[in-house]
Amino acid sequence: MSVSEKKQKSKEKTSKLLLQTVAMQLARGAKQLRENIERYLSEPQMPASIFLLSEFERLKLLGAVTDLTDFTDSWSQISVFTVLFSRYLEPTLLVNETSLSFVQTYIPALQNELEAILTPDTVALLQGEYHNQVLLHLYETFLAYYDPVARKRLGVWYTPPCVVRFMIEATQYLLACEWSIVYAQEHIRMIEPAAGTGAFLAEAVRMLTVQNAWRRTELHGFEISWPTYCIAQLNSALAYYGAGGTAAMPVQLHLTNSLLAPHPKIDASVKGITIVMGNPPYNRGSLNNGAWITKLVKKYKPYQRSNTGKKLDEVNIVALSDDYVKFMALAQYYVECSGEGIVAFITNKGYLDGIIHRQMRYELLSCFDAIYILNLHGDSRYSAKTPSGEKDENIFNIKTGVCISLLVKHKQSQGGLAKVYYHEVYGLRTAKEDFLNSYTFQDVPWQELSVRTPHYYFVPKDFAQQEEYMRGFGIQELFDVYSTAVETQRDQLAVQWKPEDFTPLIADATRLSEDEFRQKHNVGADGRDWKLALALKTLQNTA
Repeated sequence: MSVSEKKQKSKEKTSKLLLQTVAMQLARGAKQLRENIERYLSEPQMPASIFLLSEFERLKLLGAVTDLTDFTDSWSQISVFTVLFSRYLEPTLLVNETSLSFVQTYIPALQNELEAILTPDTVALLQGEYHNQVLLHLYETFLAYYDPVARKRLGVWYTPPCVVRFMIEATQYLLACEWSIVYAQEHIRMIEPAAGTGAFLAEAVRMLTVQNAWRRTELHGFEISWPTYCIAQLNSALAYYGAGGTAAMPVQLHLTNSLLAPHPKIDASVKGITIVMGNPPYNRGSLNNGAWITKLVKKYKPYQRSNTGKKLDEVNIVALSDDYVKFMALAQYYVECSGEGIVAFITNKGYLDGIIHRQMRYELLSCFDAIYILNLHGDSRYSAKTPSGEKDENIFNIKTGVCISLLVKHKQSQGGLAKVYYHEVYGLRTAKEDFLNSYTFQDVPWQELSVRTPHYYFVPKDFAQQEEYMRGFGIQELFDVYSTAVETQRDQLAVQWKPEDFTPLIADATRLSEDEFRQKHNVGADGRDWKLALALKTLQNTA
């Protein structure tokens, strides 16, 4: 490693430690504020309590919070960030200015502590490393200390700036290339249906402001979590005014679950170019099971009559209920309603070649005219390796491999199935980041795929032996039920060689708490169909 590389590594390490320190201090401040709010609410006649209850009723009417516990937790989170950034934004731009006045009036010492955390020198150091995404890094790291369970449940994962930049610039290029337009010349609607902390919104705001291209651009963001929604607002405001914006911030953020129903602010009857962009959550145990999205995603499920005319009696299709699949169906819906547009998502890469996803791929091929797949691999669940046997890392801090998908639909369809273009990048995370930083969309050496029935794979396949292979019979012809195999987990706990080997486990189940048992036996998190509490109860009944 060269001297310059060592210096860069040292600088990155210093910035990361500084970010973690600031995040921990913020988490401590948020917990302190939460304790103060709980104490005030226990004495309802106090002026502070009257103020808080009024704020709770206001936010409850807006659907931002559900009960006092939710209010106390959410309000504490966003308050510390409001106070933190109050010196960098005008008071009218703060997303929760009431919390600033509350802290100033009732807990001035906390305000002083919070303002001392993010000094101009600290901002400058973090800005040098994280550029325009300091707030996003800070909130994700803060949430990891403050409430890691909520962070995982809500899918609050930082999207690297190289990914955001590549996707924004690729979309801009496709608009210029496919429609021969730029943002300023046509009415364009951009939607981020799972906005999170607003990485894509902020970058789009920044780019459009610099290009002075707001005149005919309509930008919407949807977020289900009120604290995260507020962070997205703060982030968009910082981006807009940091890029030289002077008018009211021209982005519409909606506090709602975009999978519940079409939003009234998105007029489906309006035709034009619609861009749906973002990093939707991936969650096989999706809780988004409303009637509207369930009906919308139904066309992706091969238990219906497929395009081949055969009924496919498959039982295990849970992968098609993953949240990212539902967001893909939502994006397709909005583009189909407007008649033309682009979907630009970074998602779980499972849909590229999963057998169960074949009907989903067929529907996308039938709807769009061109599909571009940049496969970033990195699935650590299967000890991912490069073709040469070296380590393959994920670009996110997650186990599931990911890909960038860009899907283009014109008003006048070219007819037939979409053309599919593919490229893949293996290797360490730094190599993938370097690729995304170095290459523009038009520089990528795209390979056109030969997409064939019945599976319509979105990855390269060698079909040279397919005819001979298809002369055999499928394993599904031997069995009544066509499904994925049994998946074993927690074998060190659930499977033993001899009955007496369960004795120490039974003893621990009767004397240890659930958390103590989980830690001692390295159980890990519960799954959708397996809960440690139920397993402990079974062991206790055996004693």
